[in-house]
Amino acid sequence: MRILFLVVGTLLLLGCQDTPKPPSWYYQSQSDKHNLYGVGSDRNLQIAKDNAITDMLSHLQVNISSSTNLVQKYSDGIESSDMSQMIEKSIAQTTLSNVSYQTERVNNAYFVRAMVKKQDFIAQLQKEQKQALKVLQSLNLKCQDITLKEYNTLLQELTKALGAQNYLDALGVSSNTSTLLYADVLESNSPKPRIALMFDKPAQEGVSALTTHLQKELVKFYRLDPQSSQKFLVSFQMPSAASIKVNIAIIDCKGNPTFATQISESLPNNTDVDKLANRAGVLVYKKLLEYAQ
Repeated sequence: MRILFLVVGTLLLLGCQDTPKPPSWYYQSQSDKHNLYGVGSDRNLQIAKDNAITDMLSHLQVNISSSTNLVQKYSDGIESSDMSQMIEKSIAQTTLSNVSYQTERVNNAYFVRAMVKKQDFIAQLQKEQKQALKVLQSLNLKCQDITLKEYNTLLQELTKALGAQNYLDALGVSSNTSTLLYADVLESNSPKPRIALMFDKPAQEGVSALTTHLQKELVKFYRLDPQSSQKFLVSFQMPSAASIKVNIAIIDCKGNPTFATQISESLPNNTDVDKLANRAGVLVYKKLLEYAQ
């Protein structure tokens, strides 16, 4: 029993030694009129610095307003797009410059205190917001139903602009820029843009099977809506019972093509139409994935 107590005591002592005591400056005030502060620790110095930056941003206690909380859901409740969560995370990815670090290594851990001037941080936020708005303006959106590329760019840049604005608000800095128009377009296209699937020959043999498998792939990128001003136009030929050639064009609200591709597939002669249509659908998915990126 005595030996057991000695072993337990030794383990406890070693455990205490593995938890280094932070230096006294680590607990100093985390705010003043001109600077922002944050502290962090880790066995890795860079991670400790990153933790200090995260801590610095957390002190701002940014609240995302309801006007930018673009939470949209499918009517069946399967998928959702949480815009507010993306905004909260976006600024943490900003590369801060002019940050000074006080560091000290205690045993195997690094303790870091980061400091940045508020004016420097504000200037960086304003620069990021200006760059994001410039990209948004370059989209020159003309259609309510937007393309995949427009949607991805809109989501990314609007997240940056709104994230920067909310931190500026937290720092008491007003802005004359407005993202309301872009937020409205994103909201109407969330969680995915709308598109109408159309065949040039609706009564053609094989349309039913191809429709089923194209819809299965399209819903990974779009909300299918026969009333959408954006059209996914399909024409196809089946030279044989085991081969298919499909031409696809996406047309915007102005009648302009924004995407076009052609796929061909041949399978063993004993393949049925459903398997052939399924393979065509998979190939269309791959083409759309490339296009979206």
